[in-house]
Amino acid sequence: MGVIIRNNNQSQLIGTINPTSMIAGSVTRNEGLNLMDNLGKKTTITVAEFSDHDFKSGTSMATPHVSGVAALVWSNYPECSANGIRLALRASADDQGDMGYDHAYGWGIVQAKAAVDYIAENGCKASSNVLRGGDGSAH
Repeated sequence: MGVIIRNNNQSQLIGTINPTSMIAGSVTRNEGLNLMDNLGKKTTITVAEFSDHDFKSGTSMATPHVSGVAALVWSNYPECSANGIRLALRASADDQGDMGYDHAYGWGIVQAKAAVDYIAENGCKASSNVLRGGDGSAH
């Protein structure tokens, strides 16, 4: 079984699917439309190795994902402040590693729907002060 991710514009899309045991490929919009015209027919997916790709983790890898989720949540609640969105993301994260904040996982794995649900239930009131550090305190 495999998954093909089709971009909605002409450029190539580099995508990933978890778990990594899932075969995934990406195609341009036109390539995807061509595939849709051939549904039900047998095909072969060829996977090429990219020597410049590697496994990465950490803040540099998490930041684009968390930023995207923050934008999604904020688009549902534009009346919230940045601190309100930040606190909702923290409160709704799937805690990993040590309980609460830790240096391996921060506050945990970001959860978009849980953050939206959190604001729906609790509102988005937050301190107007700058939030700093892993302890979540406002300074």
